[in-house]
Amino acid sequence: MTARTSRIKLSCNLYSFNAALTSGEMSLEQVIDFCAGLGFAAVDPTGYYFKGYPAPAADEEIYRVKHRAFRSGLDITRHRGAEQFRPSRPRRARGGGRARDEVD
Repeated sequence: MTARTSRIKLSCNLYSFNAALTSGEMSLEQVIDFCAGLGFAAVDPTGYYFKGYPAPAADEEIYRVKHRAFRSGLDITRHRGAEQFRPSRPRRARGGGRARDEVD
């Protein structure tokens, strides 16, 4: 029997840097570089840190972040908080719509 390697990759949700990002102490690019230096395989650039949130970010801003992650050797991951889908039916419907908007 041969040993299998894990296909699980470690990703860092950038909310972990909330204080530094919201205070302006660090930019998204700096956090991405930091995560790459720590050896993460991917980052989850939470939408809070894009201009105009909760509206979808501008294509240029998304490209800039994706390009920085790529140049740093990181994949982009995306989580969807379960709280968006657990509450009442009307709230689930709103959450589902927002999830579709974020993916599109």
